[in-house]
Amino acid sequence: QASPMETPQELTSDQRSKKPLREYRFLPAPFFTPETSLGVAVITAFYFKFQDHPEARTSSTTAALGATFNRQFSFTNQGNINLGNNDWVIHYFAQGRLWPNAYFGIGSAVGTEAESFEQQAVITALRVQKKLFQNLYFGPQIGVSYFHHTGFQEGGMLIQGNVPGAETHLASHAGLGITWDNRD
Repeated sequence: QASPMETPQELTSDQRSKKPLREYRFLPAPFFTPETSLGVAVITAFYFKFQDHPEARTSSTTAALGATFNRQFSFTNQGNINLGNNDWVIHYFAQGRLWPNAYFGIGSAVGTEAESFEQQAVITALRVQKKLFQNLYFGPQIGVSYFHHTGFQEGGMLIQGNVPGAETHLASHAGLGITWDNRD
């Protein structure tokens, strides 16, 4: 005589709150825009909670790798990490891209002819905020961006060096940020 199958024991709410959350997601995402043509992105997401901070909001980190038929490539990694009883929030962002692009001119009186060029960029940002009270967070933020442009068309405006921002440059920022976050 066969014995009935055992069913897994359900976790109590107390046991669930002590067990750290670990979930992983994978998503292929085809897309189309007039600027990029047809493309596809592969996105991964990892959601987690720290065992020492079960009452904190879920933290996450995502990574996306994208490519288009216009030979545009990008990689992005970003995340939100919640610590303590949501007392601290750390947000980071990093992106690298090889992005063929088009330049039409400066201002609203641009022509219809575009100059093609390629942008290579690395962009980073970090924000660390402390909860001041209830839903209000405050803290420093910094970022650094590097841009390098190549592949200028012979005889075009970009190759002449008269277009602001067309040369290789590094931009940085630092400041203080305020966030109101009342998500459940």
